[in-house]
Amino acid sequence: MKSHNKYDEHMYALDTNQARQWIIIGDSNGYVGFWDYHAQRKIDSLKVSATHAITCVKFIEREHWIVAGTEYGDIQVYDYEKKKMITSFRVGGGGPGELLSMAVHPNKPYLLSAGWQLKLWDWDKDWECVHTFGDNFHSAYQVAVNPNNTIATASVDLEGDTVKIWSLDSPKSNYALSGHSGRVTCLDYFTCHDQEFLVTGSDDQTAKIWYLQKKICVYTLEAFISPVMSVLYHTNLQTLIIGSEDGAIYLWSTANCSLLAEKRPHRISIRPPRLTRIINIGCVGAVYHLACAMGSVAIAKGNTVAIMDINNVDYQEQSTYCNKQPLGADTRQHAEDRASKEVSGSINMLPILDIHPLELCFPYHPNEPISCSLELRNNTDENVAFRLVDKSGKSPWCFTKLPLYGIVPRRSTCNLIVTTKEEMKLKEKKDFNLVIQSSLLRDKYTMVFQNHSECDLFFEEAKEFGNMVHEVILKAVYLRYEETPSKEHNISVKYNPDDLRSIDAHQTEPWILTGHRSGYARLWNHEYLMDSFKVSGDEVSIVKFIARKKWIVVVTAYYLHVYDYACVTKIEKIQRVGPTGYSTDSPILAVHPTLPSVLSMFYTNIVVLDIDLGWKRTQKISIHDDVKRGGKKEHVKTALSFNPGDHNRFVVGFKRGE
Repeated sequence: MKSHNKYDEHMYALDTNQARQWIIIGDSNGYVGFWDYHAQRKIDSLKVSATHAITCVKFIEREHWIVAGTEYGDIQVYDYEKKKMITSFRVGGGGPGELLSMAVHPNKPYLLSAGWQLKLWDWDKDWECVHTFGDNFHSAYQVAVNPNNTIATASVDLEGDTVKIWSLDSPKSNYALSGHSGRVTCLDYFTCHDQEFLVTGSDDQTAKIWYLQKKICVYTLEAFISPVMSVLYHTNLQTLIIGSEDGAIYLWSTANCSLLAEKRPHRISIRPPRLTRIINIGCVGAVYHLACAMGSVAIAKGNTVAIMDINNVDYQEQSTYCNKQPLGADTRQHAEDRASKEVSGSINMLPILDIHPLELCFPYHPNEPISCSLELRNNTDENVAFRLVDKSGKSPWCFTKLPLYGIVPRRSTCNLIVTTKEEMKLKEKKDFNLVIQSSLLRDKYTMVFQNHSECDLFFEEAKEFGNMVHEVILKAVYLRYEETPSKEHNISVKYNPDDLRSIDAHQTEPWILTGHRSGYARLWNHEYLMDSFKVSGDEVSIVKFIARKKWIVVVTAYYLHVYDYACVTKIEKIQRVGPTGYSTDSPILAVHPTLPSVLSMFYTNIVVLDIDLGWKRTQKISIHDDVKRGGKKEHVKTALSFNPGDHNRFVVGFKRGE
């Protein structure tokens, strides 16, 4: 028996690919990790969600796919041969409980999703939902499907102690199996001596075997001392494997299990499975997940995965033995202060990013942050991850933020600004060892890195998996006054590292307006700062141009400020609207393209302000009762815009995707 401590984050889902000898694991950080359980090492990882845990993972071996989903119903299909995403879709409305279990049909192109609704998806029809089961909705906690096209579900509602059996072509269940006195937590189909059975586990500390032809329970397994959390039938080993809440694993042999004929009519009995072993691998946690792994079984227990060879387990010697050799190193470190590590794996000398310039010159200016701009051009048809690191170790004292990191989309260009610290007072030349590292992302990440630790993890795994990591060395020099090159050779801009809170672009001029945490607003002409002005002591949460008026609108806590930019080098405040006319709890503004109207959205209200009437409130629109989700009112709005085709209409965007 081998086991490994995966990582501190909770493990939510597990499945195996017996042909490849792989395990996939879904975790609480939105990742799916690929492990080779024979070689005992991690071989790949995939970022599926930036916000939610991965609660379901399944291999579809005949297509070379994995399917991964979150509790909120977001599903992603990934081709592990081509290393590209096939598609993504949502099974429900986007609320919690939308996806709790999945099952893949053994010989048809079907995926079953269970949650608030039980749905059937056909991947040959571009993942169309071809069937929804139940009247209105049928909440299902667990789902299983067999080759005979019958489906078994365990509910999460008041009928949680009942199992329902369905047919693929019927919206209503065929019949129900009742007998457990507690919630049914797990189920699995199995065939023994050409007879089809269903095994179910329950909170009532029993597992039941059901003979589906007669729709009856033929045997109850009662050796458990805690709730049953997982069941699995290993066909090749003729073994029923059951995991419990106290961490014990029970092995029941079905080699001699068979139906017994009785003289009395309507009576059926069974030669029961034989309990052969009770094993505890010694690691903390309930056994929530089981999966077949060739002649072994994969066991997910707490934050540990164990691979157990059933035929070679010596119960007397190893029943409480946990960890002899880790299957792999700790796969995840999300500590924000983790230092960037050098990627020393296979390095290709031909860069996948064109970088300009290769020499960065930082002209010395006392007490001011100085910046240089880097252009990163991706000429490939793949997304490319990058990070800028300083191998000299001097950067923490000299630069505002390193490593700098991100993703350059295919056939795109990214401008990266490297900024010195404002308190730098060096008077002598200082050299740094800056390196741009880059690697192909393919479809492993479908969103930007959430933090530098996530980027570090990607490059560490690139090294571990043997993927190419390209390096470009930059010459970075901090110059004295007399060494400052002429402007035509130095792409440097005055840039304040003050955290950015808002941004807007002018409709006709090459201007950008930025709002900052310090309470400043700044007007830029793309390459240089034209003006900077202090608005208040609070952060600037919104900035907007009103081009036809030559106005700038700035929002801080409880106030809306209006500025005249007719002279861009002397921007003057002309009005401040107080809290009686405006509220700024996470506000959103939309400026009408022709009319003197501005929409302000906060809480559950949209307010119409007339700028020609001194920003007077002319209308209030409540949307409190218009939008509901799952019976609960939804208040989280993230976007507001006028309809460009009909300026008398506007649209509101909500956090859950509506």
